[in-house]
Amino acid sequence: MNLTLTTPAANPALTAADARAHLRTASTEDTYLEGLIAVATAWVEAWLGRALVNRTYTYKVDGFPGDAWFDHPPRCDSVHELMLPYPPLASVTSIQYQDESNVTQTLSSSVYELALGTTPGRVRLKVGQSWPGVLHHPDSVTVTYVAGYGPTDESVPTSIKHALRLLVGHLYEHREASSPLTVQSVPYGIEALLMPFRCFTRW
Repeated sequence: MNLTLTTPAANPALTAADARAHLRTASTEDTYLEGLIAVATAWVEAWLGRALVNRTYTYKVDGFPGDAWFDHPPRCDSVHELMLPYPPLASVTSIQYQDESNVTQTLSSSVYELALGTTPGRVRLKVGQSWPGVLHHPDSVTVTYVAGYGPTDESVPTSIKHALRLLVGHLYEHREASSPLTVQSVPYGIEALLMPFRCFTRW
C-alpha cells in the first residue's frame, strides 16, 4: 500500500475559539492553542484510523480486487470491492491504472460505485461490470479521493469534537510531560468518547 496525503484539510477539526471557550483562557493564547489542536487532531486521527475534516489522498495499490497477483494474501472483502483508508469516504476524484500494455488509463465512473456509508469506505463494481486487466507491477492502480466528515469543524461528530477539547485541555495543563502521548496517558473519558468511531481495519 502507498498512501499519500496530497491536499491537507483546509480547516481545523476544532477551532481555537472553541478550545479557548472550553479552557476559559485568553485569546492571546490562540497561536499556542492552534498548535495543541494540530497535535491533538493528528493523535486522534491516527488512533481512530479516520480523517476528520475533508482532505485529499492518493492511494496506490498493485492491482484491482480479485486479481490473484494483487490479492495474495486477500486484501478485500470480495472481488468487487476496493477498501480505502481513513474513512469516511466523501468522494472519488479519479481511478487510474496501468493497463497490460503499460499505458495509463482512467477507469470510467460507469464501471464502479461508492459505498460512502461503510467503514472503511469502498469502491465496488456496478452490476454487470468487471475490473480491467492491469500491469503486474507495484502501484499499478492509483485512486485519488476525498476523505472526511465535511469541510469544516461543524461536520465533525460532537463526541469526537469533545474528545479533542479534552485532549487539548490535557496537553494545555501538562505542557512538560516527559512520557509519550498514549491512550493510557490521557483521561479515560477521551477513549470512551472516541471508541465508537474507531476503525479497526488497518492497511
